[in-house]
Amino acid sequence: MANFDTNSWYHLGARKSSLAGTGLYDHGKGAVFATGTNASDPQQLWQFFPYNSTYYVLRTKASGQFGYMSAAAGANETTPGDTVPTMLNVTLADDSMFWTISPWGDGTFYFTNAANGTAWHLNVKPNGLLSMNSNITAPQTGQRFSYTQAGSIDNAAFSSVSAWSTASSTSTGASPSITLLAPSQSTASRSSSGLSTGAKAGIGAGVAVLAVLALAAVGFWLLRRRKQHQRSQAHPASFPLTKDYSHERKPTMISEAPDAPAPRFSDVPGKPQELDPGTAAARYEMAAEAGDERRRKGRSVSPFRPGVDSEQKAVMPHGLGRENAVYEMDAGQGEGVESSR
Repeated sequence: MANFDTNSWYHLGARKSSLAGTGLYDHGKGAVFATGTNASDPQQLWQFFPYNSTYYVLRTKASGQFGYMSAAAGANETTPGDTVPTMLNVTLADDSMFWTISPWGDGTFYFTNAANGTAWHLNVKPNGLLSMNSNITAPQTGQRFSYTQAGSIDNAAFSSVSAWSTASSTSTGASPSITLLAPSQSTASRSSSGLSTGAKAGIGAGVAVLAVLALAAVGFWLLRRRKQHQRSQAHPASFPLTKDYSHERKPTMISEAPDAPAPRFSDVPGKPQELDPGTAAARYEMAAEAGDERRRKGRSVSPFRPGVDSEQKAVMPHGLGRENAVYEMDAGQGEGVESSR
């Protein structure tokens, strides 16, 4: 299969002439013939548009967007088969608008039509008229075609193909409409790097989109992290106790101090502060001093009950039910006698 640029016009030559396709001047029909080469003639500027990997559709600048070369019955054709090429509007077309282009092997090509099959080749007669010919044994001078590029199309009307039928279709009804799109740029406009200007523009746009998406992702991540930080400051984490001790009994401290009121001091200027002699604490201190005096004289005295030996194990009351216990001092012997008020 030949390699054609859909954005380029081509001159199609045979028998030292150029193929021409007219506009649709006769109720949606036009003519196809061979004539002298004219590089500026729009009838000689052909577009080869690939339909699939096998077939092409052909149209000229003069025939316009909907004028395609097709094979049809010729009214006055004398060649067996009575089939000639003609320019037709796509709405009237069928498989006869699809062509294969195959090489002879010497740099030239031959055309076959989808409606007629490979047993018929497009042939240029010596008088410049064309027909489909079943005599395909090489060499056939009128069946050898060559092509050369003749400039860029750059016309949106020729960037797609709309067709109603499908090549080699077995359906008898109307086939759905299809649209073929051509590349936006020609291969002739490709740069030395191997990429066309359109491809480079597409790559640049893709890179820009990726950059914007990356920036958006980073911004979203930073915003989310900032919100998490603010929430952590507004609601500090609280850690539950591993064990609840609220129901347990609290320890009780027992004081061994007397339940008597706190001692009162007489603040006499120039003298050390002394206990008020009217308090139990003062009396207890006097008894303790008397006991110290007896020990100095060699007698054993209980520190808790003055005048009683330690072997008797007397116990000094500490507010445990004996709040009224007081001490009476023996001024002569320094002994304390316990009594109750």
